[in-house]
Amino acid sequence: MAITFADGTPITAPPAGAYCQRSDVENIFGIPNVATWALLSTNDPNSPAGLAEVAARIALEIQVQTAEIDDHLREGGYTLPLVVNESTVSVVRLCATLVGVALYENRGTIDYNHETGRVEHRYQFKKDWANKRLDEIRGGTIRWDAERPAGSSTGPMAQRTPRRRYGQQQDGLGNYGISGGNNY
Repeated sequence: MAITFADGTPITAPPAGAYCQRSDVENIFGIPNVATWALLSTNDPNSPAGLAEVAARIALEIQVQTAEIDDHLREGGYTLPLVVNESTVSVVRLCATLVGVALYENRGTIDYNHETGRVEHRYQFKKDWANKRLDEIRGGTIRWDAERPAGSSTGPMAQRTPRRRYGQQQDGLGNYGISGGNNY
């Protein structure tokens, strides 16, 4: 069964070890933009050297952003690396968005946001969206029907640690380290 978007457009699964592929990045940001951002040398973009540089930089950034997503979702209750399927297809868009933004940022481009008055580039909102989405996935607000480690819960768990009270002995430690209540 092929993985498709809601409109029926088929999604090509990314290669093993990656959450997106070059065409996913180009579908979001445009082929000429991605090629321009990936070419950092003075090579002609249509020369064999220029085409090879663009392909290599995009492939490297896909690896980097795939690793960043894994790092972000670690302890999030999913088995990593994720397997891209109908439930986790949004990871393709997250990865492609982060790859495109990273390629844009690597050129050292700085823009001015006229609404906020802050110095930030024009794709900051895409980066913020992707990072917020990853936080929601890790925190359990968004749940994927994806493989979970054996014995894991349905999401991350928070544990409450009891606070030490002044002058109380804890676990055979006596009053070691507790003085006049200034430890907290």
